[in-house]
Amino acid sequence: MKKWYDIIPYLIFGLGIIMDIGVNLTGIYIIPVTESYMDNIFAGIMTVSVMCFTLITLIASFLDNRLFGV
Repeated sequence: MKKWYDIIPYLIFGLGIIMDIGVNLTGIYIIPVTESYMDNIFAGIMTVSVMCFTLITLIASFLDNRLFGV
């Protein structure tokens, strides 16, 4: 059984499409997309990707039980 909050990603995606069509038709925008905005989005994506890579590396290293000599 789905919960009510399972539809939130679909609503956000639909709202984005509606906003995009509205900007194309009228030229009026709600969220201004500037160069600094895009730089911040890129920095956030890079931060999340590095954190995921680090987490995967830590998990893989904990699962490795080899000993290289005494």
